[in-house]
Amino acid sequence: TTTTTTTTKTTTTTTTVATTKRDVYLINCGGPGFTDSQGRVWTAETPSMFNTGDVFTATDITIIGAAPADQILYQSEHFRFDGIGIPPTLIYTLPITPAKYTVTLYFAEIFWFQPDMRMFHININGARMLSNYDIVASAGFATATSQTFAVTVTGTQLVIELVPIETYDNPKISGIQVTTI
Repeated sequence: TTTTTTTTKTTTTTTTVATTKRDVYLINCGGPGFTDSQGRVWTAETPSMFNTGDVFTATDITIIGAAPADQILYQSEHFRFDGIGIPPTLIYTLPITPAKYTVTLYFAEIFWFQPDMRMFHININGARMLSNYDIVASAGFATATSQTFAVTVTGTQLVIELVPIETYDNPKISGIQVTTI
């Protein structure tokens, strides 16, 4: 009697697809385009991105916590003020595809030295993300800081609103970074 044994070897291959976070927007609000300390290219804002406002630059101020190549981001700002009463909401509207994103807003207070002078709310796509934001109270004068939010976009626009609060100075922003998750 002869016995034959057959062995079958099964090989399983697993392919892992790496998802890379990608910057969709890097916007220097109120300042020129530049390359930052990480080699990322920031663009200057264009009028089609925001509703209105003015810019202020203070290149004579050294920003605490910002690398030399990143000073330009924090030394400029876009703010909204019409000179009469409560300033209107500063609105950025960016075309985008539906997906999940990380939105990072960059700030440095380069005008007011003390807290309780500038305070505003931050809305993204109609949702209140941060209330009563005071840059100096959060980080101090001339100090780089940022606020990061996870956002799911279901439409074709990302709308960032900096909403003024009565009796406080106008909302302002230094930069916007939008990254895929």
